[in-house]
Amino acid sequence: FPVTIVFSLKIEKTEDFKLKSIDIRWGITCQLTCTYCDSANSSSWGQLSSRYDRVIPIKNFSYNDEKEKLFAFIEKHAHTLQRVNMVGGEPLLLKDNSRLLDILPPDVTIEVITNLDVDISKNEIYQKLIKRDNVVWNLSMENVGERFEYVRRGANWDQHVKNMKQLEKDTASRANIALKIHSLYHAYSALNLVELFDFCATQLTRFTINCESFAFNPSPLCFLNAPKSLKEESLRQIEYCYNSATGR
Repeated sequence: FPVTIVFSLKIEKTEDFKLKSIDIRWGITCQLTCTYCDSANSSSWGQLSSRYDRVIPIKNFSYNDEKEKLFAFIEKHAHTLQRVNMVGGEPLLLKDNSRLLDILPPDVTIEVITNLDVDISKNEIYQKLIKRDNVVWNLSMENVGERFEYVRRGANWDQHVKNMKQLEKDTASRANIALKIHSLYHAYSALNLVELFDFCATQLTRFTINCESFAFNPSPLCFLNAPKSLKEESLRQIEYCYNSATGR
């Protein structure tokens, strides 16, 4: 039950405290074993590596007790919250996010990073999120088709596309919704940007592509280690996408 709350402020008096931003990670529950992920971030990887057999419980300590304290803390300060990062694992599978959404004010901006590889028609967290304004949807993906299924092991490309189009439809009437492709820049993405760009341009209507900074681990995927010829090809891919987007 790893939880991260991140906030930065200077407190002169206790009554001056205002909680503005939280980064919630209730756990690492995830149904996929993405090729560049690991047992620290995915329960599926953890099960494959028998990670849970090595976890040593803390005597007389209950995660549930701490979780209740955390919920009470968030609820007490919810009126000052401005932003919530909803991460995982897979946040649509972390049941505590459903409870969290019930206590968050409607004007809080929620940023979700998800693989969207769930039955969204039955997923309680998804159904609550699409009814809210001020949600930033980040879909983790770098590739399309067979390459997508290779990287996102356990995912189904056809179902993923169906979910993306349904997300566009479900959020069409919401006032402040952002839909983004959340892509790490590494060997899988650098040489396939054109495929991803063309898919978004022809199959979707509202998604933008955001490539994060370089992924350094695992080291074989770090594109800084690629030979010059591949780096030159990656630049051509970027140039194509830029020219297509700007009409040049």
